[in-house]
Amino acid sequence: MSSRCSATTKSGEQCQAFAVRGSAPPRCSAHLGRNRGAGAPAGNQNRRTHGFYGRYYSADELDALAEYAADDSLDSEIGVVRVALRRALKVLQDEDADPALVAALTPLVFAGGRTVARLLRDRRLLSGQDADTIMREMADALEELGTELGVRL
Repeated sequence: MSSRCSATTKSGEQCQAFAVRGSAPPRCSAHLGRNRGAGAPAGNQNRRTHGFYGRYYSADELDALAEYAADDSLDSEIGVVRVALRRALKVLQDEDADPALVAALTPLVFAGGRTVARLLRDRRLLSGQDADTIMREMADALEELGTELGVRL
């Protein structure tokens, strides 16, 4: 004869499931305790957002990335780099700026300038503009950067 589980359910009633043979006190498989710690093993990343940069994005940013995926104009990227350059240049203009910060930002400003130039070139290639147009745009970008730095480039 099989016995019933002697455990109490969340509702306060006795469990009606059949007990596992040989369990003392009589318990069903759910109440035997074998399932403690059930679920994903430690370190499991099944629910993690995949992709190289996935862990660095918030849910809002992931939604925005999905929205931007259809925009291949590069205008937004050029704008982002220019804004980042402007922010870095403001820090570099501060006479009280930490020398270590200035040393770290200076190469980034030049890398940002190269990035803008490369994005402008790529935008031109995607749009089919002639080489003279890209040279003018690069000259304008360098002139703007020089104005921000207070030097002639």
